[in-house]
Amino acid sequence: MSKKLVYVSGSPFWMTPEGSFEAVERRNGRMIERIYLRTPQGLHALGDSPIALA
Repeated sequence: MSKKLVYVSGSPFWMTPEGSFEAVERRNGRMIERIYLRTPQGLHALGDSPIALA
């Protein structure tokens, strides 16, 4: 499953598969989605993935 972009009171948030909401970060007009790798040692950020929503 992946995150879904939702708007709450006009502000964008990522809704995670677990049902929590994360604030959306924007850079140069693009929304940034954090990508994590789940390992036996825990979650590790892989980097930023810019998403163009036009």
